[in-house]
Amino acid sequence: MSSLAERYGTRTPLKKRWWVLGITTAALVFGGWVAWVNFGFATVETRDISNIYDPERREMAITWSVTVAPGTPVACAIQALNSEFQVVGWKIVDIPADTEYTRQFSENVRTAMPPQAGLVYACWAS
Repeated sequence: MSSLAERYGTRTPLKKRWWVLGITTAALVFGGWVAWVNFGFATVETRDISNIYDPERREMAITWSVTVAPGTPVACAIQALNSEFQVVGWKIVDIPADTEYTRQFSENVRTAMPPQAGLVYACWAS
């Protein structure tokens, strides 16, 4: 009776090297992607606090908080919406870096029509 190696053959070392190289490359690419996602950009969190409309001035005062790593400047887009969720006022607010994680801001947004709500659309590290 013949041995298993004679019957089925043996793997050549070259095939093993390609497998090891392929798996190592995939692990490095995946590790790089994980590092980029977790550490490549600052995480910015926002929370809407209040909004008050002044019909005489046609402005909505929007108050919100921003949580971001200290030393990170942020820009926020705030908006006023009417009852049909159409944007009737929009403003980009630049927020300088600070030593605190969470800060509260209030800004007036001019409106084209009477709004029903005011909120933060998005914030990003700038």
